[in-house]
Amino acid sequence: MKLVAGLIVKNERTRYLPECIGHLLAFVDQIVVVDDGSTDGTGEWLDDNAKGWERIRVHHLDPEDGFFAGHEGRKRQQLLIHTLNEAPDWVLNIDADEFVTDGGLVRG
Repeated sequence: MKLVAGLIVKNERTRYLPECIGHLLAFVDQIVVVDDGSTDGTGEWLDDNAKGWERIRVHHLDPEDGFFAGHEGRKRQQLLIHTLNEAPDWVLNIDADEFVTDGGLVRG
């Protein structure tokens, strides 16, 4: 079973993003992160760290495409497309401030 987690993030660098990614890496096979035009260094942090994490794919949305709330459906669709490109059996869409109580149970 290939489990791929998908996240849309914006300005999450100093919040829970590092902890969330570390948490997810403990039980998912791959993580797809879509940065929605962060201005706090989130995108750069992801790019710098993804080089060492072979299981993370980072994509950046065009900040000129508008804010998340105005185009949420389109941005979630882009996340899903990027996630499905990794050929998952299962997809876990999660926010950067959410944590799974027992990731081992998700794996079955």
